[in-house]
Amino acid sequence: MSDSETTGAVPRLLVGRNDIPAVLNVSTKCWDRQCDAGATPAAVRIGGRKLWRVADLEDWVRLGCPDRRTFESHRDAEAAEGSGGRGIKGPVRRRTARR
Repeated sequence: MSDSETTGAVPRLLVGRNDIPAVLNVSTKCWDRQCDAGATPAAVRIGGRKLWRVADLEDWVRLGCPDRRTFESHRDAEAAEGSGGRGIKGPVRRRTARR
C-alpha cells in the first residue's frame, strides 16, 4: 500500500523545480542545466510556474533518462500502441477558436 492510500492524501501529479532534488536526487542547478540542454521531459506552465508531470518523470527514468526528443518519441509511440501499463499520453493539443 502506498503512503497516499494509508494516509488518505491525494497523490501529487505535478512537481516544481524546488521539488526535483527530492524526487530525482539531483540538484536544482543540475536540473536547470539539463532543462536548458533539452535533456529532460518538457514542463507544463500553470500560472507562470514551470511544473513537471510526475508520471513523465517516472517514465523518463524508466527509459534511462533520454533527451527530450527521444523521450517524447517513445511516449508518443507507446500512446499510439494503446499503452495499457502506464497510460502514457502524448502532448496536449490546444483547441483553436472556430469562426
